[in-house]
Amino acid sequence: MRIVTVVMTADPRRDSTLARRAYQLTRAYPRVGGRRVRAELLTLELGLTDARVDGLAPAVVTALPCRSSRLCLPGRIERVGERVATADVVHLVGHRAVLTVLGYRAACRLRVPYVLSPGGSLPAPRLARPLARAFDAAVGARMVRRAAAAVVASAAEASDLVVGGWAAPDVEVIPDGAEPGGLGGGRSPRGRYTWDDAAARYLELFARIARPAIPAPAGPPAPGPALGTPRASADEPARLTAADATDGGS
Repeated sequence: MRIVTVVMTADPRRDSTLARRAYQLTRAYPRVGGRRVRAELLTLELGLTDARVDGLAPAVVTALPCRSSRLCLPGRIERVGERVATADVVHLVGHRAVLTVLGYRAACRLRVPYVLSPGGSLPAPRLARPLARAFDAAVGARMVRRAAAAVVASAAEASDLVVGGWAAPDVEVIPDGAEPGGLGGGRSPRGRYTWDDAAARYLELFARIARPAIPAPAGPPAPGPALGTPRASADEPARLTAADATDGGS
């Protein structure tokens, strides 16, 4: 199963919640799913150091150039479609960001199921509410409603979907993990809930919605080929244009 996680930035200094969730889950998927799971992080190059990239191995990173650090505008946007085309399921982390919208548009066009994790980003600060309402009317509401599932980290976050009038077909509550001793990897001796535990639940969800349907990993998998079939050949990437940053009535 090929999983492409899309997040505006993997730099925790810019957005600690979303960056941490996307990074740690991408890092955990191969540990939990073994060779049958291939994970990729699609993000902007903002704050992405060699150490951060190396720490994801065997997961891989596709880092897009950033045309505006203040607005987080990605360059080479055609690569979004190229990477989504290789996925069996796409995980959109965050909501009101250009890269997230591009990932949503590509997933819809290529008919790749996607899961949305707003990460507490649905409620907008008071001064930003007019802009947020305009975004939601144009594309944000459809992004939630068309998701195969929405994942929230708590019941409080789930209430944002209800209060906002959002309606995803399936809402799952999967808490974020905690790394033993502040470090990533594995389960602590005390059985503390970790990112590996969270990743296992995400993989179960992905297995239900990925096309073609595949069984969820049960325990350490035997070595074998990657499951799932890419939606389109990476040699024939779907092309995106700047117009894909808007919903365009899709």
